[in-house]
Order: sequence, then C-alpha cells, then structure tokens
Amino acid sequence: MWNSSRPRAPGFGIKSRLVTSRKLPHKFHKARKFSGGSVENLKVRNDFAASRQIFRYPRMGHSEYVNSEFPHAAINGPGPASERPVRFGIVGMGRVGARRAECLQKMSDTRLTSICDLDPQIADQWLGYAFSTDYRTVTRGPVDAVVVCAYNHVAAQIAIDALAHGKHVFCEKPPGRNRHEVEAMRTAANQSPGSKLKFGFNHRYHGSVHEAKRIIDSGDLGRVLWLRGAYGKSGGVHFAHEWRNQRELSGGGILLDQGIHMVDLCRYLGGDYEHIQSHVTTAFWDVDVEDNAFAILSSSAGPVAMLHSSATQWKHRFELEICLERGYLRLEGILSGSRSYGEETLTIGLREFENEAPSPGRPREQILRFTQDTSWSRELRDFVRDIRQDRAVVSGNVEDALRTMVLIDSIYSHGRLTVPHRQAA
Repeated sequence: MWNSSRPRAPGFGIKSRLVTSRKLPHKFHKARKFSGGSVENLKVRNDFAASRQIFRYPRMGHSEYVNSEFPHAAINGPGPASERPVRFGIVGMGRVGARRAECLQKMSDTRLTSICDLDPQIADQWLGYAFSTDYRTVTRGPVDAVVVCAYNHVAAQIAIDALAHGKHVFCEKPPGRNRHEVEAMRTAANQSPGSKLKFGFNHRYHGSVHEAKRIIDSGDLGRVLWLRGAYGKSGGVHFAHEWRNQRELSGGGILLDQGIHMVDLCRYLGGDYEHIQSHVTTAFWDVDVEDNAFAILSSSAGPVAMLHSSATQWKHRFELEICLERGYLRLEGILSGSRSYGEETLTIGLREFENEAPSPGRPREQILRFTQDTSWSRELRDFVRDIRQDRAVVSGNVEDALRTMVLIDSIYSHGRLTVPHRQAA
C-alpha cells in the first residue's frame, strides 16, 4: 500500500503490482532515509520497510508504473519570461527534423520560422514557414537558434556557419564523422562566445536514464564497478542502401549511428575512459562500414564498460546493466515512436550475499516502468533555458561530444574493420 504520509517524487504517477513478497533476515545495515528533502543516516532492519527508504518509491519488490513527464523545474529550474519567443530554424526535415519541429511548435516560448531541406517537395508539408534548399538562408537568416538535422558529412559545416553568424546551435548526433570535425565546431563556438552549442544525446533525457543517474549520483548504492550494454537492430530489406551505410555520407556504420548512444551513456553514468580494446566487423551486410562493434572501455581508477553495437541483432534491443558496490541497475527497452524496442524499464536491485539471502542468487528487485517518452521536448527545453538564462550548456555540451568521439575513433582504430567470408544466405 502507498503510504500517503510519505512525499511522492514530483511529477510521477505511480501504481504498483506485487512481484514478490518474500521477507529477508532481520539483519541491520546502513540506509538512507529521504524525508522532505533531508537525508539522515539510520540503522534499520534489512527488510522491505527498510529497503524502500533507499529509494523514493513505495517499496522494494514491486513494479512501479511511472509517467515520465518530469517537471522541467525539477531538472532545470524555472525559466524567466521573455519579451519574445526564441526564433528557430531547422536544417534537414527528415524524420528527426520533423520531430524537433513538432516539439518547437508545442513550446510557448519558441517560434519555428524557417526550414531547409534538399527536397523542395518538403515545403508542401510545412506550409507557413520560410523554406529553402540552401542551408545558409537559415544559418544567416533572422533566427536566434539553428537545429542541425542534416547528413553527417555536412552537419559540422552547417553548425560552424551558424556559429560564425552568431546563432545558437543544437546539432543532432553524431556530433561529427570524427573527432576533428567536433574540434572544429569547438573552435567555432569559442570564437562566438555568446552562442550556445548543444548536441542531441537524446537518450540522456529518457526517464530510465534520468532515474539511474539520480541513484548513482546519490551514492546510496556506492560507486559503479562495471557497465555492460547492448544496442542492436535488425535492419530492413533496403538497409544496405541507406545513406547511414555509405561511408562518404555517414563516416561510419552502426557504431556511429546508434552505438554512439551507448558509448555516451557509459560516459554519462560511469565516467571517462582511457584504455580501449575493440573489434569491429562487417559480419553480414554488404556495406563498406561496420555492422557490429564490440568494445571494452577502462580507466586506471574508474569502472570497466563493455558494449556491443549491432545491426545483426535480428531484434530491436536496448539493455544496459550497471553494477555498483551495494546493488545494481538494469535498463531495458527504450521508448521510441515505433515502440519496437519494447517498454522502457529500470530494475533496481540490492546486493545480497549468498549466505545471507533466503533464495541465493535472487535478490530483491524493484521495477520501474516508464510509459511516456518526453525526452525530445525535455532536451530542447533544456537548450532553450540555456539560451534564455545565458548559462553554460551542461548536458550534451561540446566537451561531452568531443570525449565521446575520441572513444568512437579509438574503437574504430583499435578494432581494425574485418569482413569475414560470407556464404550465400
């Protein structure tokens, strides 16, 4: 039962269903009690009543259904009113550009004024907006900020031109085809100190990732020991002919297109890495880029991260496990427009040694289920607040982009792309 006297986490609609009700030995341990924002260390019994104090949800051993429409103020703080909306232009009106446009249309303090795409027929789908096939009409036009959703081989060029003309820039991932393009963008941003530069590492704004980050930063489960992630998809009949698999346009294959999210999350949740071991291969698809990448990332003082990025998963899959000193987190599924990666969940488990647990190898778990994907709008809202409050970009800034691209480049250089002999399918 929900204890109404305990404060709810702001912005969450929660209901529970029982998963397990087994009790644990009444052994004592240190736990953290959250009450009205204050934290105090208490010696409590190691049972359900005690363990639920570690988290801000009703109890361990239950499945929580969470509305992931987080209140913006809880993350970014309130934004000041402005005399006029922030004027946006978008370069690249494909699927991602259209989604960004829809987010901007719903915001009360932004106004989408101009769009650009190589396909002139796109104009018919976006009547009422200034349209051009030349990106310079946006980057040099009467806008305050530019969203870059163009092909990888021109994204850096467009972002640099916008920065050179005093615009704020939101650039979709990947931040470049290689670290050198990101370094060029950093130089352009430094030469335009009034401009904000943010990159679209969208997965950071998903509900499960946000909550995992909160738990890790709280220190309640101790330091991170290791991370293990897998991100894959099946590909379709036209997969080999998509621009993402043409090195000249994309710069890389599945690692740069999708696996970069996993690399970024390993940095975001586990810290930076110094040493890389990897294997990169084109195992199945007839393309000139990789369809599988395997990597182990490590540092002298931090955790070890192991990841696999695959275009031969044959099933859409997202999974990230994080092991800490006093428990573990498991992120499974990621909400998307197609819902093809399944429901988005975060499993929180507490460490129990085999000689302490009544059921060895089966520790208590709490499963949080996130039902809405508001990551796209929350990410843009963060960017707009950075502009309005003239504050530095914290999440997804140019240093995040550069460090992630350094890791990506290292995975490629250490992995040495191989193409095994293929038999007829």
